[in-house]
Amino acid sequence: MTTPDEKRLCTLRRYQILDTTPEESFDAITRVASSVCRTSFSAISLFDFDRQYLKSEVGLGTSKTNLFETFCAYTITQNEILIVNDALGNPHFCADKMMAEEPQFRFFAGCALRAADGTALGALCVLDSEPRPSGLTFVERSTLEVLARQVEAHLELRLAVRDRETQFMTLQQLTQDLEYAGEHDPLTRLPNRALFIKRLNASIRDCDLNQTSMALMLIDVDHFKQINDTLGHDAGDALLRDFAANLAQVVRSTDTIARIGGDEFAMILTGFNADNPVRTAISEIVQRISSPVRHRRRHIQCRASIGVAVYPQDARGAGELAKCSDLALRAAKRTRGKVVNFEQHLLEEFDGEVKSVRRVHAAVQARAFAPFYQPKIDLITGERAGFEALLRWKSPAAVGSVFNVFDPNFPDGALVSQIGRLMIDLILDDAQRWIAKGIDFGHLAINSCAVDFAGDDFGERLLEGLHQRKISTSLVELEVTEGVLVGRGASHVARAMSVLRGAGVKIALDDFGTGYASLTHLKQFPVDVIKIDKSFISGITESPDDAAIVRAVIGLAKNLGIATVAEGIETVSQAAYVRHHGCDLGQGFLYGAAISAGEVESNEFGTEFAVA
Repeated sequence: MTTPDEKRLCTLRRYQILDTTPEESFDAITRVASSVCRTSFSAISLFDFDRQYLKSEVGLGTSKTNLFETFCAYTITQNEILIVNDALGNPHFCADKMMAEEPQFRFFAGCALRAADGTALGALCVLDSEPRPSGLTFVERSTLEVLARQVEAHLELRLAVRDRETQFMTLQQLTQDLEYAGEHDPLTRLPNRALFIKRLNASIRDCDLNQTSMALMLIDVDHFKQINDTLGHDAGDALLRDFAANLAQVVRSTDTIARIGGDEFAMILTGFNADNPVRTAISEIVQRISSPVRHRRRHIQCRASIGVAVYPQDARGAGELAKCSDLALRAAKRTRGKVVNFEQHLLEEFDGEVKSVRRVHAAVQARAFAPFYQPKIDLITGERAGFEALLRWKSPAAVGSVFNVFDPNFPDGALVSQIGRLMIDLILDDAQRWIAKGIDFGHLAINSCAVDFAGDDFGERLLEGLHQRKISTSLVELEVTEGVLVGRGASHVARAMSVLRGAGVKIALDDFGTGYASLTHLKQFPVDVIKIDKSFISGITESPDDAAIVRAVIGLAKNLGIATVAEGIETVSQAAYVRHHGCDLGQGFLYGAAISAGEVESNEFGTEFAVA
């Protein structure tokens, strides 16, 4: 339980008045009290833990006595004003030791000072060395009581002001914290995109004012998602923090480093001129930011793709400069780990891409895409084994031309996904119609690209399309390139392949051997067919290396129980070579170009072909 003394001390600490500098509001009260009550001494006395503190006094200076302390200590226990006409005749205050001290106080009058909750803190008192038999007059007494209430009011006002100041400082600090949080990335403590844009605009203005140059570097950490997926998000966070710290060490205090996206950073380098070229500074920075990051006793190699644009050489404003550096970054990311400086042709290529996307979008709306079918031939019997469905875009500029929207670098993934869904619907509609007409088309090979698997429901969607049209899964083959298998959505691809293969759809690995760890994929993914890329087939009669690769792939596939298809067969000698070494199917201009669905139905090209 809290004692009165402990409560008084706690309250005094809250008022924060002990050992403070003199304040005129309190000094004026002691002067008035001494004057009105006609005494030589007056004081505002507060009781600390082991001392009596005078906030204000008249006549006392440092000459306090035990008697004075006794007067005040007794006062704070009273509910009414305490008046001692003559201490010498009062049994509470007439001890020989106290009366022998100087100065000798004979008369005393005091009012207790209390906090708003009633806690006694000290006293307002007046004293004199001469006794006063008549004590205080009514006016003097009333005035002393009013002045005591004034002291209490000043204490409360002082507390309210300090509380207000504390609240203001707290609010100010909170505002600063919120402003900082709104402009900084919580993981790296670097400026975020909002603050980056402010500083970019400010740097542009400084360049215009001082006739200097500045550079904007956009930096993308290579393969960051793979690091997150394989080592965990804590490893990814550690990489980003250390990468940010490395960036901070290589720039000047006048420059800005910001984290503007998940694994993307921006750097503003300012104050360059002809004598101090910006390209030199950039090359020095690039050399120093590729240090490996250590995480849980292992080193994570950190590489980055960087796009650079310079103001005012490359752009006329902040928005244009950001666009130019972004175009340079896009070019750098195509091969990873490179630094690309903006050049005008990048903008021209981008404008061309924008126009192409618009044309493709319009073609989708007009359903100007159509599947064409290239025959696949059994190299033993010469009979048609099936077709590969290929995308054709009949545009006014090039009727019947192939437009490769499935290139990984095509800028609009959502549009590519829309085209992919449209093509599958059209292919399955054609197959349904052929089945109804009794046309034996063998099997249909459908191409896929990375964006098809982004939603992780590709397998289910394809099976649903087959089910709705009552098409057997044995009539469909899904072609997947090795690039799709090692892309960011590899786990989705693997699941879709497993779902489809389990339902009876065959899986073909397209463009086999063109640059990825193919043997690993044959072990890791369910594959029924290997398609030997035409780049190897075209050289088998002239290049011993190409011939050896083709023989090795066919032999490997046979040992694994996997069928093979030779793509791009154009000559009889090429067909004879792959047939002789055991390839199962052939495809290429030797057997015919891709034809429309109507031509398949009319069977204009026949169903059998000569074999070498």
